Amino acid sequence: MNLIVGGRVYRYGGEEIVALATVTSFDAAMKRAEKLRVAVQNLTIPHSTSSYETITVSIGVTLIETDDTPETVLRRVDKSLYEAKKAGRNTVKGQ
Repeated sequence: MNLIVGGRVYRYGGEEIVALATVTSFDAAMKRAEKLRVAVQNLTIPHSTSSYETITVSIGVTLIETDDTPETVLRRVDKSLYEAKKAGRNTVKGQ
């Protein structure tokens, strides 16, 4: 399943990855992120050191606006990721 058509994926931190993709709307970005979350969950890879039995993913979503700097985009998406983790993990949150 190719969920990042025409996009780029970068390792950002220890367990964090940044994916940049062209989408037509915030709703489209959220739907794509949810498809990715479900795809990872459906891999059913065992995770022995987590409260989840298998590997899952928490995803933060934001759109890049014309006047954004890389720092403002990363701050916004990091906040969304934090909200996804705070909501119990294995979820998608965006702003």
